[in-house]
Amino acid sequence: LDYDPATYDAATYYNSDLMGTPTAVDSHDPADHRTAEFNTSGTLDAINAEYAYARGWTGKGSTIMIMDTGADTDHEALAGKIKYEWDPGYENGIEDTHGHGTHVAGVALAAKDGSGSHGVAYDADLAVAKITDNGFGYSWALSALAWASDKADIVVANLSANANYDTSYKNSITDQGNGIYTSDHQYYGGANYYNLEDPQDWADALPAEMVLTVAAGNSSLDYVQNPATFATAVDENSNLLLGGRLMVVGSWDVNADAKSSFSNAAGHVCKDYTNGTCNDPYLTKDFYILAPGSSITSSTKDGSYGSMSGTSQAAPAVAGAVAIIHQLWPYMKGANIAQLLFQTADKTINGYNENVHGQGLLDLDQATRPVGDLQIALDGRTGTTSTLSGGVDGIDTGSISSVLSS
Repeated sequence: LDYDPATYDAATYYNSDLMGTPTAVDSHDPADHRTAEFNTSGTLDAINAEYAYARGWTGKGSTIMIMDTGADTDHEALAGKIKYEWDPGYENGIEDTHGHGTHVAGVALAAKDGSGSHGVAYDADLAVAKITDNGFGYSWALSALAWASDKADIVVANLSANANYDTSYKNSITDQGNGIYTSDHQYYGGANYYNLEDPQDWADALPAEMVLTVAAGNSSLDYVQNPATFATAVDENSNLLLGGRLMVVGSWDVNADAKSSFSNAAGHVCKDYTNGTCNDPYLTKDFYILAPGSSITSSTKDGSYGSMSGTSQAAPAVAGAVAIIHQLWPYMKGANIAQLLFQTADKTINGYNENVHGQGLLDLDQATRPVGDLQIALDGRTGTTSTLSGGVDGIDTGSISSVLSS
């Protein structure tokens, strides 16, 4: 449907009983949402966020978990938004002494309060999982994900961190053409992952339906770094271990109108390469999306605002978008939210190449239009249970009924 601010009504625009409750906004005109805060961020204009806001989709009711260095808990942009806290026992708790986590959180959901810049999902709540003070280990991220398993309102977790590939691994990579790469590293080549990481650990930790946004990495590589590589990991039956809910996010440079020079691209390091063909069921480009990551203004640990660059700044923008789509379609499964954002991403960007840019640049105008012919289920999280009856010879049907009905 064409968008007309003068006649916009959510019920007729989307025409679905499965739609969520929009936020009451002062104006349905996108131009009115391009405030000083909006224009300062460096993120919102490029992803057409004003259209989502004009339709009332601001992330309200969704919670975003930022797994990072903590947060400046009394920053005006974050104070009052912190709903959950987790840390492994740091002396200063979730307080951010580094600055990275506060900036990342602000990109995703900093409040729209008339000061500085606001985040993509400015009405969303924040779950702070402090997994590091500086260096990064996967174990705390896995623990934080497992901790969040009983908190259904945490619809997306963001991880703006990567493994740092050493020279021997990077030198082992061969470009096979058409976005396919292979490695003959003695430890990490073939079907192995760098540092012999097991994607099953991430599959076990990631709560049901939660989306995980992961930075693609800042090494100017043609392919992504762990844990972004796990997006394509499959089991013995070629089923995605993370269910299509890991979104790999590269950085777009708005000023250069190109992928940021530091950002890893959407190339795929193939696990099963034989006779000149990659036999992997899925490729990295299937789960790769771009968001602005160059010179992004957001909250800082000293209570102010400042600029940072990196795929670290791009990933939380997509996390904010997930929160917005969840408000719009609250019964949509996490994998379908990811697919909606992938399929509606802008593929008309300058020099678009799927092996570099994946699914394109995040576009919240298109993502918050009626889903139309995308054929994405809107009701995947709904359903009913029925009392089981009947029996099976030799089996206690009472206990079976108890287990299956739950």
